Amino acid sequence: MQKTVLLNKNTIKSEIEVYLKSNEEARFIHRLQVLHYIADNEQTSCEVAGKLFNTSSKAILNWMNKVNETGDIQSLRDQPGKGRKTQLTEKDLQTIEQSLKKHPTTVGISADIWNGKTLAEYVLKKTGIKLQERQCQRILQKMGSANKKGRPKIRPE
Repeated sequence: MQKTVLLNKNTIKSEIEVYLKSNEEARFIHRLQVLHYIADNEQTSCEVAGKLFNTSSKAILNWMNKVNETGDIQSLRDQPGKGRKTQLTEKDLQTIEQSLKKHPTTVGISADIWNGKTLAEYVLKKTGIKLQERQCQRILQKMGSANKKGRPKIRPE
């Protein structure tokens, strides 16, 4: 029998890793698979399982401890509330999104294009909230207005 070879394996591996990191349910299932493997292979160390599943041994040990403490696999799900909360309200974000459709000069910003710096200036003027340029770049990216090379400049209305 001929050995089956996966073509473009590096591309496929990286796509899988991106998916696992970006999908909450996939992360949960990945954790279950790792612990299922360890349960079937009790002599396997966290280091060996980590190499096999491309996961840190410390993370696997934490998962094992969490399941042992709670007795419930649901404890492996991501918990809400991690990370810093946004200072911008939903209304602020809607206002920003509407403003991004306009030329910066029409909303009182002296610039030709929207970028992290101009958005930070606008948010400070509009809401009084001081955001870092990088945070504004993430907002632009999330709203589909990220600074792209060769992007045409917005003409004033």
